[in-house]
Amino acid sequence: MASTKGSFSAKDTATLALPAGMRTNDYVVSICVQQAGEVRDPSMIAPVGVVPAQFVLASGMRFNIAAWPWEPSRGTEVSWEISGSANTVLMNLVYRYADIYSSAMPISGISEHQAVSTLPLMPSQRSTSLYAALTVSSTLTGFAWPEGVVRRTEHLGTFGSDQISLITADTPGGTGSPGSLALDATVRAAAVVMVTIPGQYDGSPTWILGDSTNSNLDQTTYLG
Repeated sequence: MASTKGSFSAKDTATLALPAGMRTNDYVVSICVQQAGEVRDPSMIAPVGVVPAQFVLASGMRFNIAAWPWEPSRGTEVSWEISGSANTVLMNLVYRYADIYSSAMPISGISEHQAVSTLPLMPSQRSTSLYAALTVSSTLTGFAWPEGVVRRTEHLGTFGSDQISLITADTPGGTGSPGSLALDATVRAAAVVMVTIPGQYDGSPTWILGDSTNSNLDQTTYLG
């Protein structure tokens, strides 16, 4: 798995490049989280034709996620409409050898929490499950994923400022909840979204781009 990330303040639009080395049919998951802001439809500007899932949380935060199979005509950047948000974080995560023909919705679950220091994770699916945790806090400086969940990329807000943090990890698949994400501070508000990366038709978990070690799952995984 490869990724890019960026933080934006007081902008109307935000643009973030995709990782280098993109190949046709790589599976892109783009996440845009806003501390506040106007509800726009569509909230994604580019690539054209991709429709994101949009969640307005009880805390006022916006959680936008889009997923699509990449091809050169889609371009090498992702742009979002973010007007009205003082603090916005973008992430692009890319997986290779996903089942691009799957008609299943990638968003498998979302949960919201207030005044917590642990975030329970939803049960994972047979294919790779990506967890994206969003928090608002002025004191968060660290976290720990449960065993079996592979830390990916994160952006933590500036200490002392009431800002959003976005933390991601994934698990190669299975059943049941892998546990909880532990935070080193009690956060004012938080949410967890689970995205299922569609697997190949053989039912095996998806190969994680750039992570051959964690993709070797004995004799049940077949790399295309």
